[in-house]
Amino acid sequence: MDSSNQSVETKINVTLPIPPGELTDLSVTPNSCKALLNWKSVKEQAVDRFEIEYSADNIEFAKAATIPVGNKPAGSAFGFIHEQREGRGYYRLKIIGKNGGFTYSKIVSVDIKCPDKKAF
Repeated sequence: MDSSNQSVETKINVTLPIPPGELTDLSVTPNSCKALLNWKSVKEQAVDRFEIEYSADNIEFAKAATIPVGNKPAGSAFGFIHEQREGRGYYRLKIIGKNGGFTYSKIVSVDIKCPDKKAF
């Protein structure tokens, strides 16, 4: 209200980013000292790129790689190999849209056991 006891109307327009795409079949499997990530995208026309994020503690995630997208209407299959030290690792995808919005995938984890190295 102002000094004349009349209300003052203020409009604020907020545009929320729309999630850019959908994923299916996100998985991670161990292979020696590496983690093999695989996923499929659906409705990726609005997706700019994927960022793979890795965490050793499931709390602090850091970007491990950026994967470009082909923007196919039917989606695509993707794979990535990450060198991981022995132990449990956590992965998620940051799906970044062309409009700047982003969303995260579910978190998947894998236990890596490196083979013993034999001395000659």
